[in-house]
Amino acid sequence: MSAAIRQFINSVPDKRVALQLNGALDRMLPTNKDITITAHAGGGQASATVLRSDASFHDVTTVATAADSVVLPSPKSGDFHFVKNSAALAMQVYAVTPGTIDSVATGTGVSQLGGDAVLYFCVSDGNYLRLGGVQATEVFGAITVDSIAAGDASLGVTGLAAAQGGAIALTGGTSSTAGNAGGAVTLTGGTPGSTGIGGAVTLTAGAGGSASNNGGVSSLVGGAGTAGNGVGGVSKVVGGAGQGSGDGGAAQVTGGAGGATGIGGAVNITGGAPTDAAGGAVVIAGAAGVGTNRAGGLTSVTGGASTGNATGGVASLVGGAGSAATGVGGAANVTGGAGNTTGAGGATALTGGAGGNDAVGGSATIKGGAAGGGNRAGGDVLATGGAGAGSAAGGAITAAAGAGGATGAGGAVTVTSGAGGATSGLSGDVTVASGTTTAGSGSATGAVIVQSGAGAASAAAVAGGASGAVTIRSQAGGANTGGAAGQVGGAGGALSITGGAGGATNSTGAHAGGAGSDVSITAGAGGNATAGSGNGGEGGTIAFTPGAGGTSSGGTAGVAGTVRLAGQVTRKVTVTAMTTTAAITVAALRGGMITANQGAAGAATYTTPTGAEIAAAMPADFTTGDSFDFSITNISTNAAEDVTVAAGASGVTMKGNVTVASNDGVTSIAAATFRVVCSGAATYDIYRVS
Repeated sequence: MSAAIRQFINSVPDKRVALQLNGALDRMLPTNKDITITAHAGGGQASATVLRSDASFHDVTTVATAADSVVLPSPKSGDFHFVKNSAALAMQVYAVTPGTIDSVATGTGVSQLGGDAVLYFCVSDGNYLRLGGVQATEVFGAITVDSIAAGDASLGVTGLAAAQGGAIALTGGTSSTAGNAGGAVTLTGGTPGSTGIGGAVTLTAGAGGSASNNGGVSSLVGGAGTAGNGVGGVSKVVGGAGQGSGDGGAAQVTGGAGGATGIGGAVNITGGAPTDAAGGAVVIAGAAGVGTNRAGGLTSVTGGASTGNATGGVASLVGGAGSAATGVGGAANVTGGAGNTTGAGGATALTGGAGGNDAVGGSATIKGGAAGGGNRAGGDVLATGGAGAGSAAGGAITAAAGAGGATGAGGAVTVTSGAGGATSGLSGDVTVASGTTTAGSGSATGAVIVQSGAGAASAAAVAGGASGAVTIRSQAGGANTGGAAGQVGGAGGALSITGGAGGATNSTGAHAGGAGSDVSITAGAGGNATAGSGNGGEGGTIAFTPGAGGTSSGGTAGVAGTVRLAGQVTRKVTVTAMTTTAAITVAALRGGMITANQGAAGAATYTTPTGAEIAAAMPADFTTGDSFDFSITNISTNAAEDVTVAAGASGVTMKGNVTVASNDGVTSIAAATFRVVCSGAATYDIYRVS
């Protein structure tokens, strides 16, 4: 039959038409099929597999990689080519340069999905029309399918390009039954190979315009509750579950990176706004541990790290602002977790950041809020130890400064009251008080201890460290720099050390009032030398020094203060008994009282230590002008047994009557008080003062 058709075609007078009809017949004949075609690996038009021009049916059976390519014969009017993609992956179909397909640029071509059959028909030279099949870029008004599977390594769903970019909506189905939930929308990354990572799921808002427009917002929003008291839907960001000993996947919410000089994007987690109720809570909680002795998950709020010399980002925990006239601001709580059974409660630490290689550590500040106006007090700052239970003590409060570096001093601890107001407000009090006990318990209140740190021990060839000084000092009064006539400078602050009053009693019967407390001022004992031949350390000195009077450039200098001892003053003395002529020891002098009883019916001479001996027995801070007293009482009743006090061999000068008469009659002066006054280095004058 094909021979008869060809004979008829050849009889056509117009040889050009006959030639075209013969070509069409050749392409339709079964013997002119173009089958088992392999698309060019790597794609592109230049090296694409060329489909035969003498065949109308083309079957591409191998597309090894998505977008591998074939090229149609040169398009001539009336030509048609039926192309089937029998492979699973999409291929790219091109026209010969400068031809086009559906007016798509020659070098771009069109995509033909796996399994699709498409008729390419040339209406006019140079351009094929594409009939049938589905392109990856095909536009549809609506698609209803059970599933959509990608034909290559990616599946793109793109909104319409237009003046306003087209939206893409993925919407779960509406339930037709009253009690059933709406259909879910699930975005799930692909399953990996045996050792591969699961496919990522990314929600990315569109980039801003080319000039200066902002990027689009990316939102995860729970569904709104409807009617009645319906609760809004939960919005979750949940990391994937770990397997075996693998950790669970992290859940991250990260602000966008800033531009060349722009600030990185903020991350805001905000509770929902109500209509007429409390605002929604924001809870960031580490997960509870599961199993035996497993720690709870960590919760961290960390400011971002800086670069160069810039400051790291601030991490703030701020209570919500009160609204309207009397709304109280929300509290900000940092609370350690509760312990279980015998476990301690979790610690709460407020720690300044560590300094860089050569920088100061960061401050840790706890500050009460400033008053908002009027005559309102600033907010308190409270540091309260936890209450004890049963017979256990309440929790301690420790304010400890940081340890010094290898040769650096330890950090200071300063407790400072607030400054007074700008005009005449007093500065605040500083009170250190132990807690009161429960009424009726009969328990004493706790002690208040102000104590310097112990000096460091030393096993090396250096002295041990000194203990730090404890200074209790009021500050100087304020200067007057030119006020009205008659105005004076401020008085220095008073310093009182007062023992507590004894408790009163109003009960009937023999119930005595409590004793007032003693006030003890005790200098530290010198250190013992328990081995070797070294001397023991000096005991500490107690000095009562009145304030010096102020100087005057035109008036009278102020009178120096006094040391006043009200009430009876007692002194602890050591009595040393002496008899015949002998040397007085330094210990006897410092003991304060010597008795004389010669017992041999003759006078006796008592010789003082030398100046060097006295100096060696006195503390190093006993210097010129310092003094101490001692007394000699002659208890002999024999008139011949007077005592004469003689100066030591060097460094001592006696002043005044140096004879202490015996106690032989009521008119005898049988006791004398002497004052030892330091007049220079290892030099002393001893005055008889009574």
